[in-house]
Amino acid sequence: MKTRAEIQQRIPLFEDSHLPLLRKILENHHAPRWNAMCGDRLLQSDLPVLHAFEESLPESRRSAVQGWSEEAGILFVNRLALRSPWFQQIAGDERFQEFVSIPSMMREDLVHRLHEIVPLDADLSRLVLNPTSGTTGMPVQVPNDPLGVAHYQPLILEALARHGISLRPGTGDMAAVQICSQRSTMTYGTVHAAYGGAGFAKINLPPGGRQALLGEWNSLNGPDAFLKDLSPLLLTGDPFAFRIYMDYNIDYRPSVILSTASTLSSEMRKEMEEYFRCPVVDMYSTNETGPIACSCPVHPDRFHVLAPDIRLESIAPRSGIDQETGLRSSAASAERQSPPDSDRPTVHITGGRNPLLPLLRYNTGDEALLSHETCSCGARGYLRGLRGRPLVVFRDSTGRSVNPLDFARLLRFVPLRRHRLVQQSNGS
Repeated sequence: MKTRAEIQQRIPLFEDSHLPLLRKILENHHAPRWNAMCGDRLLQSDLPVLHAFEESLPESRRSAVQGWSEEAGILFVNRLALRSPWFQQIAGDERFQEFVSIPSMMREDLVHRLHEIVPLDADLSRLVLNPTSGTTGMPVQVPNDPLGVAHYQPLILEALARHGISLRPGTGDMAAVQICSQRSTMTYGTVHAAYGGAGFAKINLPPGGRQALLGEWNSLNGPDAFLKDLSPLLLTGDPFAFRIYMDYNIDYRPSVILSTASTLSSEMRKEMEEYFRCPVVDMYSTNETGPIACSCPVHPDRFHVLAPDIRLESIAPRSGIDQETGLRSSAASAERQSPPDSDRPTVHITGGRNPLLPLLRYNTGDEALLSHETCSCGARGYLRGLRGRPLVVFRDSTGRSVNPLDFARLLRFVPLRRHRLVQQSNGS
């Protein structure tokens, strides 16, 4: 294990009381062979901001589904106009005086025009780069800072609270373990200083059968024993990882499951609920936006917005009609926009909590309809018919599962605008 000085480079607020759990994670006899180090990099000055954000989240339960008003969106543009060339161009163009007329920010813009979007006075001394998966091409290096990244934790706790699950992990608690299933990925253990040194680990269950575990674990039952020993309150991961978890019959069941990153089908949800015998919460999140919404506790196919610091829109790409206002939006006719793949409205996000990536009508590419009716759970409106990244399973020559992310890793640095991998029923 690293020295205290080395630990504090990544966890500046690390305390002696955090050491026993960190040691239990990293030096556990059943642990995988860790290949990375990670920490929250939070400073004391970050904590009041983070705690204030956490206290604001219950307010979003009473907010309208779209969040910010159009007027608030225009104020957002004007505030950034002197700091960001992108926003300056929008604010200075008479065609875009109404919010609905502002063109979409596209994924291509984050690749080719990021220097125009990032505020000129942004503090890059604590820069964190989070690469998107690039499963369909054009991966993006999303800039953020430690405080922006730290907002994930309160949003996760808020998603659980919406389902009646009150968790407040602290000193000595193993808060969560992220389950991955790829040929290779970063694995690490750490503690969160903002939550009293609560523990977190990211582990990998390589697909290909239990025998594949020996590439990262010291025994075939290593994951089972590791999870039982640490007893995390929460397991999080994408549906592919949980598919492998269940296929391997891993013998550990937490208090709650959080599924994210790709679409969770109703059939997969039911199978997970039967296997884990605990609530399964589905969270809608992207690397570019952070967490956006979580599944409804009453109607799992509906999604309620988690935070009050965004504006959410649903815009049909071909018709150019904003579903909420009924007005024609130039978001559909911007010259830089790629041809849409369907006529269904896509989710657009403005605002957020990433100081290095202010979003303005950012087109996530995820399809969903916006409903303003009050849900039976009490929430004011919801997203329905959400179609994010689908769960796709490829097969190798022996019929074993292959994660699409493994292809994305191979193709990440190939100069392709988009790509599509198709496997025939015969495996070719």
